[in-house]
Amino acid sequence: MTLETSVEKLNEGIKAIDLIVVRNAIEELIDGEYIDRLQGEYLFQDVLNDWCTFPLSSFKGAGNNENQN
Repeated sequence: MTLETSVEKLNEGIKAIDLIVVRNAIEELIDGEYIDRLQGEYLFQDVLNDWCTFPLSSFKGAGNNENQN
């Protein structure tokens, strides 16, 4: 798979808000050695953050409220 094809798939998935297409396109970029796994994870998180109206980091530590008091 070429870089251009993988990026086109990624863009299509982002426009369609299709999580599976986005993840598969990122995996293709990793498999093609265009990006490494860590860069892929950051890219995936960036896409998720763009889709959400609030930061995903707000979920960290959920359920640990008793430890914060």
